[in-house]
Amino acid sequence: MGKPIFDCFDSSYKHPFGALRKGQPSIYNLRFPKSMAVKDLTLVMFRPGYKERFIELILQDESGDDNIYSCCFTPNNVGLHHYYFTCVLDGRRRYIKRRGASEGVFEGEDLFQLTVFDDNLYTPLFIRGGIMYQIFPDRFCRSGVEHEGVPTDRIIRDDWNATPYYKPDEKGVVRNNDYFGGDLRGIIEKLPYIKSLGTTVLYLNPIFEAHENHRYNTANYEKIDPMLGTEEDFRVLCAEAHERPVAARGLLLPHEKLHADDGVGHDEEDDGEVNGQVACRDDVKQLPASCRTRRLTTTRRATMTSISTLCSPRPSAIRRSSSAVFSADDTSLSQ
Repeated sequence: MGKPIFDCFDSSYKHPFGALRKGQPSIYNLRFPKSMAVKDLTLVMFRPGYKERFIELILQDESGDDNIYSCCFTPNNVGLHHYYFTCVLDGRRRYIKRRGASEGVFEGEDLFQLTVFDDNLYTPLFIRGGIMYQIFPDRFCRSGVEHEGVPTDRIIRDDWNATPYYKPDEKGVVRNNDYFGGDLRGIIEKLPYIKSLGTTVLYLNPIFEAHENHRYNTANYEKIDPMLGTEEDFRVLCAEAHERPVAARGLLLPHEKLHADDGVGHDEEDDGEVNGQVACRDDVKQLPASCRTRRLTTTRRATMTSISTLCSPRPSAIRRSSSAVFSADDTSLSQ
C-alpha cells in the first residue's frame, strides 16, 4: 500500500502538528506518484462565514518515487478554520478532503480542521511536560464518611456500578440530581494509585457547591459541595498530593463562570472567560493577604495559588476564583 496523499497527523505532511498560534507559519506537503500529472494544486483555507484563501502548492522534491508539493499558510485570525485541497487531474477538477481521522483522499467526505489560538496565549510553565490526571469527583472514589449539610433533595445512589439517571423525568427535565458519593477523602485514598501512573498534575472537575452531579452549575464559589467534604479535606488533599508527590506540578480546578460581587450564584455571565474557563477579576485583592494570588498573563488573566497557601489555617484561597490553578512551585510563575 502506497503512502497517502496527505495526513494531517503526520508531521512530514503538516508541520507543526496540531493547533497554531496566530501568525505562526505552517507547512503543508502533498505526495503524488510521478504518474499523476497534477496541475493547479491549491490549498483552500477558510473560516466558516468568511472568504476562502487560495494558496498554491509548488513542486519541491521530485528526487524520490513520488513528487512532493508544498505550501506555507500563516493564519491572520483566531478561531476554527476548515481546509481542503484541489487540483486538476486528467483534465478535470478534483478535490482532496479528509476520510477517517486524518488522511486526505480524492473525493473525501469531510473537511480538515485547524484551530488557531491567540498569539498572547501561553500555557503555565509548570504544567508543560507533565502528566495530567482528570477526576470526576462524584464517580471516582467514595470514602464512606458521612458528610454534614447535604441538601435533602438529592438522590443518593448505593449502586456504585449502575448508570446515572440521564433520561428526562415526567416533566421532560433532566435533573442530574442523583449522586454516587465520591468525595475528596476518596481521592486522598487513591493517591498511591494515581502516583503509580506517574501523574504530576491533578485536574478536578468542579468541586464547589452545586445542585447537579456534574457541579458545573455552581451555586456558591465560597463553599465546597458538602457531599465532597470540607475545606479541611481539601487542604489535606493538596498537602498529601504535593508530598507524595502526586501533584508535584499543580492542582487544577476548572469552572465555567465567575459570578460577580458576592461569590454566590447568579445567572449573568462574566466577561473574564478564556477558552471555556474563567480568569479571576480584580476582586481577588479583597482576599486575605495569605490567599492573594500571582497572575499569569494569557489572553486575559488566570489565577495562581501555591499549595502551601491552601494548607495554611487561613480561609481557603479558592474563594472568588472560578478557574483556579494551584501551583506546587510559585517560582515557576515568574515569567
